[in-house]
Amino acid sequence: MKRTLIACGVLALAVAAGSCKVLFRELERLYQDYRWGSYTGEGRAVLARDGGPGRDDAYRMEGDWTFRYPDGSLRSKGAYRDDRRFGSWETWYPSGALSWVGEFDVDGFRTGAWTFFHDGGVPAAASAAVGPIRSVIGYRGDLEDGPWAAFDVAGRVQQVGFFASGKRTGAWAEWEGGRVGGRGLYRDGARSGDWIVAAADGGEKRVTYGGSDAAQLAQDGPPGTVPLRFGAAVDGIPDGVWISLHGNWMPRMVARLDHGRPAGAFLCFDAAGRPLARGELGAGRRIERLSTVDAAGRFGTPLPSAELAILTPDETGRTADDFAATAPIEEVIARWLAELAAPLPEPAPIEVIAEVPVDEAPAAVDLVPAPPVQDVLTPREAERFEDFVELYSDGRSARAAKVLSSYGPARAPSGSDEPEPRDDAAQQWVGRPFPITTLTAADGSFVDLRSRYVGKRPTLVVILRGFKGQVCWYCVAQYEALEPHLEELRELGVGVLFVYPDPGQTGAIEAFQQAYREATSQQKAPQFPILRDPDLALARALDIVGGDWAFPTTVLLKRDGTIGYIYRGRDEADRPAFRDVMQAAREFAR
Repeated sequence: MKRTLIACGVLALAVAAGSCKVLFRELERLYQDYRWGSYTGEGRAVLARDGGPGRDDAYRMEGDWTFRYPDGSLRSKGAYRDDRRFGSWETWYPSGALSWVGEFDVDGFRTGAWTFFHDGGVPAAASAAVGPIRSVIGYRGDLEDGPWAAFDVAGRVQQVGFFASGKRTGAWAEWEGGRVGGRGLYRDGARSGDWIVAAADGGEKRVTYGGSDAAQLAQDGPPGTVPLRFGAAVDGIPDGVWISLHGNWMPRMVARLDHGRPAGAFLCFDAAGRPLARGELGAGRRIERLSTVDAAGRFGTPLPSAELAILTPDETGRTADDFAATAPIEEVIARWLAELAAPLPEPAPIEVIAEVPVDEAPAAVDLVPAPPVQDVLTPREAERFEDFVELYSDGRSARAAKVLSSYGPARAPSGSDEPEPRDDAAQQWVGRPFPITTLTAADGSFVDLRSRYVGKRPTLVVILRGFKGQVCWYCVAQYEALEPHLEELRELGVGVLFVYPDPGQTGAIEAFQQAYREATSQQKAPQFPILRDPDLALARALDIVGGDWAFPTTVLLKRDGTIGYIYRGRDEADRPAFRDVMQAAREFAR
């Protein structure tokens, strides 16, 4: 509301002056001096008349925008269409090194090929400073989709695999000390079947995940040596996502196969393990949208399409180094894809030194980059954010309630004393102990809730949605909405704890905290502790898992550690008003 009033004042000033130039000059001042405080934005805003009951006219960001750090250095640049990021965007670290490059579709979702970079750490012109590649990945509808690879700051490959709609699938490999430290299959986002992991003595160990229906790992190569390729097979034909390796253990290619026929996106690497090119297969034979990496680590303009050579089993084999070094890249990739898809010889046995149970297996090094925090809330997003802060605080925002009703059943009328509706299925937990008492801190350490919370004092546990795409702004609004009630909670002696469902998102809590600072004009530091639920163990125990995320759920524990109040959201925006939660808190604190 405050921003709307300021915008109206600017408009009135422009009308009084009788000049559109005054309007846009004042708009620029509004955006630079008021909206973001610690950094500035330069671009064009237009007055959009939404019309309809309950909607104010508001400004929309359009066209090219540039954002800068306080010292004037570039922070990000790209275009908006109807208040959503659209097309190519670039962002930079404060040092001036490039942070990431990617594209957004017409709905503002990440799409296509993205490249993330490590911070070069050396201040320089933003257009020239590019650190080592951190990861390369494809997106579709704001979810990871397609081949993926991660690298350390020295440029050494660490993981290679494939995502399908945000979930790991098919063959994956992890590297330790220049050799494959783990290889195996994922099914529906979880490890499946036999995984081969490095042993301390330099050999290998086998870990088996899942039951009789687990995916079966197949590999091609002499026993005890580096496999030429590995994945899943059906009747000796490679099927699903497969990975091939160079003779020095470095990755060569990751691609999806449809019963021996390459299909969809692929990513390939040179003999040093660095990204070489990526593209897609069309009609099973034609290589399309093929692009290579330039000296700065960026994927360049797509090359012309090329036909995939069809080889017989007798013609396949390891590609000679001189061939890879001298042949056109299209021919090299066509040859590698054909070799990857060739029928398997007699399956080689998987030799291992020892078998170990799953609970003793080394944890996967998860290097999926946290979603990029949107550099600034657009006027429409900022207005909606404030509306939802009001709704989650005291339930009195008509506009937010209207947005929420588009997800499902409408809430009680704005300002009503009627309590929030509750999910009947979740009420079975009332009177039962909290199912999980150990969670994970942002630094990876374990936190025993019993030492500070459970069974010692009433405790408010807010389980957020988590994310696989960009930061969930409903979660940020809910986090901010609790602040007006903080002092009363302290007086009541009620503990407060937020839980972040965090399935494989390195740095997710840090990204959430950054989003909170961005969303609050005062750039406030987070007020409440946030713990991770990295394996969704708590979400599963409460039966609130919705895929790779959780239905937002608010729980109030009594002093004895049993659940006295629970509200399970029906969708990502459905959360209780803390006004109603506080009524239960006062009762349990007596």
